[in-house]
Amino acid sequence: MNNFIFSDFEQSIAFAHSDEGADYIAAQYVGQTSLYQGYASAYKTPVAAALGALAYYDVKYIDKCGDFYSVYVVRCDGVLLYCADIGHNDDMTHTDRDGFIYFLKGEDWTDRDWGCDIYDLEIDVEGCMPSSLTFDPEDPWTLHEVRAIAKFGNTLIAKPDCYYQTAFPEVIGLDNGEALLVIYSHSKIKWYGVLSNEDLENLNNNVEQFHITDVNYVCEMFKGKKLCYYSSEVEEEFWDDVNTDPDYLT
Repeated sequence: MNNFIFSDFEQSIAFAHSDEGADYIAAQYVGQTSLYQGYASAYKTPVAAALGALAYYDVKYIDKCGDFYSVYVVRCDGVLLYCADIGHNDDMTHTDRDGFIYFLKGEDWTDRDWGCDIYDLEIDVEGCMPSSLTFDPEDPWTLHEVRAIAKFGNTLIAKPDCYYQTAFPEVIGLDNGEALLVIYSHSKIKWYGVLSNEDLENLNNNVEQFHITDVNYVCEMFKGKKLCYYSSEVEEEFWDDVNTDPDYLT
C-alpha cells in the first residue's frame, strides 16, 4: 500500500474510492466518537479524515456540495485525532474547499481551542498513566491520566448500582494509602479528587450502613468529595448541587 500524496482534488476522490484508498483509510481509522449532536469518524491524520469523508459520499454528491466542507480536531488521551465531512456539519468547523484540501495535504490549520476532549475512544490509555500513583498537588493529573488510572486501578469502595442519569462515583487506590475519587457522567470522567487515608476511612464508614442500590449510598459517595484535599473543580456547580441536596438524585 502506497502512501497518499495529494496531486489534485479529482485524483484524491478517485483514490478515496479505490481499494488502495480503502486500505489506506482503514489503517488510520480509530473509531466513531460522539460530538455535540451526532457522531463522527476519527482518524490518526487529517489526510485520512479528509479521504474518509470523500470515500463516504459518491462523486455526484461531492460535486453538488460546491464550497461547503467541515473539519474538526479532538483530543483523546493527549493524542490529536481528526474528523472531516462533506457539506456543513454543525458539529464541526465549517470551511471551504481550500480549507478541506489543506487537510488532504496533511496540514492541520485548526485552532486547538475549537477542539474538545473525548473519552469514548482508546488510543494509548495505559501509556497515559503516570509513572507514580503518589499524588502531587503541585503537578496534578489531567483527566486523561485519571481515566487511565481508573481503568487499571484497584476499586476500594463498591461502585453504586443506583445512580442519577448514569452519573456515579468510584474510589480507586493510590500508592501511599490515599485514594482517587472520580465522578463519571455517561462513562466520561468529569471530576476527580484525592482523599487521605483517614478521609477514605471516613467515607467508607459513611457508606457501610447503606446498600449499593440505595440512593443514599450514592449521596454519601458524592458527599465524599467534600473530604478530598485536592479537587479538579470541573463542573463544580453541578456536583455541588448533588453534594448538598440529596433530593437532587431522586
